Amino acid sequence: MTISFIDRYNTAVGAVVAVMTAVFGAYWYLFAGYLALNVLD
Repeated sequence: MTISFIDRYNTAVGAVVAVMTAVFGAYWYLFAGYLALNVLD
């Protein structure tokens, strides 16, 4: 059985979310939002 692009994308995004949650805690998306706003500024 071949792994489709969607399966690979889902695995990659899941890994990123897991690592970000482990590093920054449950509210990692706030840190990511502030980082994005800082980069845009």
